[in-house]
Amino acid sequence: MKAQDGRSERRFEVAAMSYVVKWRLSGKAQTFESPATYAVPSNAIDFACTVFKQHPVDIWVEGPGGIRIERSVIFRQCQDRRPSRAAE
Repeated sequence: MKAQDGRSERRFEVAAMSYVVKWRLSGKAQTFESPATYAVPSNAIDFACTVFKQHPVDIWVEGPGGIRIERSVIFRQCQDRRPSRAAE
């Protein structure tokens, strides 16, 4: 590609590592996907914790290179992040 002053311009694409949350609800054939992608798995899991309020039949996080974080791991992380009742 040529810049306006005639110099060659090099562009580098950086492969962004992103994580997306996917889930299925009871009685629905559709797989839902988070409206945003997340740069780190913990942010995707934060969003997944909010999806648990919809009682999904399945939920997972997909990441680069075929990474898949399963429901049981997400559920455990959500439980660990909940404030304890003792703090109330």
